[in-house]
Amino acid sequence: MSKVVRFEVPREVKGKKFEQEYLTTAQQVLRELTVLRLFEQGKVSTGYAAKMLCLTRCQLINLMARHRVPLWNYSKEELDQESQAAVDLSRSLIGGQRRRTRRCS
Repeated sequence: MSKVVRFEVPREVKGKKFEQEYLTTAQQVLRELTVLRLFEQGKVSTGYAAKMLCLTRCQLINLMARHRVPLWNYSKEELDQESQAAVDLSRSLIGGQRRRTRRCS
């Protein structure tokens, strides 16, 4: 379902060519910012956001960087849990390597 959004072109924008460029740019910026906001609110995934903007995920991530939209939006608690999981995994991998090394010696 399509909806129409109306833009009022400022008086300073003179000439049909420039007016059309203004409207095209405004439409693109509005589309990008709307999709980025939906992503920030957790309403769409990166894959769906990229699809909505006809971009690859890599292009979407670059757009997000330009607009300073974080790719991950962890709470402090979630970030602490992820950090602890990484430390635990690292310790178990290092411990596993030591055991294998001893067996081979």
